[in-house]
Amino acid sequence: MEIHEIDEICFSEKWNQTFYESIKSDSKYKLIEYYEKDVRCGFVLVLNLFSESEIVRIAVIPEYRRRGIAEKLIKEVINYSKEAGYENIFLEVRSQNFQAKSLYIKSGFEECGIRKQYYKNPKDDAIIMVKRLI
Repeated sequence: MEIHEIDEICFSEKWNQTFYESIKSDSKYKLIEYYEKDVRCGFVLVLNLFSESEIVRIAVIPEYRRRGIAEKLIKEVINYSKEAGYENIFLEVRSQNFQAKSLYIKSGFEECGIRKQYYKNPKDDAIIMVKRLI
């Protein structure tokens, strides 16, 4: 399964194949993929700017959820960001996505802000979270 296909399955606001193709040559982005038995079943996309990294997309296809894959992907981002010398990792999560927020808190992220009505389909606030690495 291609990255854009996973995106299409997992998100209501989809990013297209052209975008994912364009980031392959953009050094600001780091794409970490997760495979299980030769099946690409998840990924995390990280944007690196200055001394920070930001998780801009994390997805696991439904039939592979609840196996710890998202947690493994987050650990990969933390390790990558530490090795690269970044000071913080940021992310945004829907205010109503309690499972994801719980996972992020378990991984050491803290709430640091809110973007009102950030998401459109369905409408929801974005909770901004940060994990400080230094």
